[in-house]
Amino acid sequence: KRWTRAEIEQLPIPQLCKWLEALGTAYNGAVSRENAVMLLWQKIQQERPPALQAITSPEHLHHWPTPEMLRWLEYFGAADEHVASKEALVQLLVDHGEDLPAPTFLGESAEDAFITQVTQHITLVKNAASTLLAHLSKETAQAEVEARERAKHAWHRNGRALEPFAASALNEAYGASQGGSSYLDVGAGEGLDITVHEASGWAWCIREAAAGGQEGWAPAASVVEVATVLQDSGEDGEDTLALKAGAEVDVLVRHYSGWSMCRAQGAAEAAEGWVADSSLSDHPRNEATKKHRLVLNGLQRLADDCAACEGAFYQLRTQGPEATGTTLE
Repeated sequence: KRWTRAEIEQLPIPQLCKWLEALGTAYNGAVSRENAVMLLWQKIQQERPPALQAITSPEHLHHWPTPEMLRWLEYFGAADEHVASKEALVQLLVDHGEDLPAPTFLGESAEDAFITQVTQHITLVKNAASTLLAHLSKETAQAEVEARERAKHAWHRNGRALEPFAASALNEAYGASQGGSSYLDVGAGEGLDITVHEASGWAWCIREAAAGGQEGWAPAASVVEVATVLQDSGEDGEDTLALKAGAEVDVLVRHYSGWSMCRAQGAAEAAEGWVADSSLSDHPRNEATKKHRLVLNGLQRLADDCAACEGAFYQLRTQGPEATGTTLE
C-alpha cells in the first residue's frame, strides 16, 4: 500500500512511534524527554500503578528508554503532543518514501484494547473512591471531635469479656505501656464499655463504676461487642438469624453494607448469621458518625479492590493469560 501524508497524519502519536520502531528509524529528536519524564511522573503519582511502586522520584525515569516511557504514557492515555511532535514523526515516515510496509502491527489487539478500557474505568472509580474517602475521613474526624467536646457519654455497656484476663503481671513487667496506659483486669462475662479496637490486637475498655470504673487495655480476642435487638429480625435463612426484640447478641462484625454478623447468646448451639444493623443497638458515641463509618469502610474496600484489579490487569497484559492463569472470560 502507498501511504499518503494525509493517511499517516490520521494515526495517533503512539502508533506513529511504533511504526518508526518497526522500520528501525530513530525518533528521539521528535520527542521531548523532559516533558515525557515530567508527565509520566505526574501520572505515576496520581494513578500509583502497582507495577511502578519502585519509582519514587522523577530521577528514576531519566535513564528509561524513550519507547518505554511512551508506552507507559500511552497506557495512561497521555502520549500526546505535549511529549512528541506529531508533525516531525509524520515527516520521518514520509521521508521513507511512498512504498511503506503496511503497519499490520499497529494498534492494540482486541484483548489489549479491552484491558486498557477496563483499566481506565477502574482507575477512575478508584480515584473517585479515594477522594471521597479522604474528604469523608476529615468530616468524620471533625464530627467526632465536636461530639467529644459537647459532652462525654456516661458508661455504656456495649461489650463483655469472653474469658478472664489478669493484667497484673503485664503491668508489673511493662509498667505504663500501650501508649502510656495500663492493662486492665477483666473477669469472664463481665460487662464492659469497649471504646476502641486497635489493629495491634488490643481493645480499650472501661469497667462499670460498681466494679471500680478502671480503664485499660485488654486483648481484643478476649472481649466482644454486644448489642440488643431493637425489633424482630425476621426468619432464619441460610446466612441470616431470626431474633426477637430484646434479645442480646454478640456482634462479630459491623459490615459497611448495613448488615452485622452476630452470634446468638444462650442458644444450645452458637448460631451465627447476618442481622440488619438498623435492628441492633449501638453505643451512643457512635450514633453521630455511624453512617459515616459504614460508608468509610465501603469506600476503603472499593479502593482496595480497584487497586487489586489494576494489578491483575497489568499482570495479564504483560505476562499473558498463560503465566497468570487468568483469561478475559
